[in-house]
Amino acid sequence: MVTHSFTFILDRDTQFTDDVAERIYLKVGDDTLFGTCNGVAYIDFEREGESFRDVVLSAIADVERIGLRVEHVESDDYAPKRESH
Repeated sequence: MVTHSFTFILDRDTQFTDDVAERIYLKVGDDTLFGTCNGVAYIDFEREGESFRDVVLSAIADVERIGLRVEHVESDDYAPKRESH
């Protein structure tokens, strides 16, 4: 399995209330860290999957399913990290 790291920048009106935080943990997954920086809401992911495209599309669906809107995706490294066994 391959681990892909990427960040979603969310709609500028996003507020991380307790309810939103709980929905992220319960519905999006434990492969996330989220917060705000200079008023910009973001969710960082480290998600396993075979292709970068597939994991990003899966994560977008998860985030939008709980009522958040993804503005864009950032990734410093499109090359996935392979897990060593």
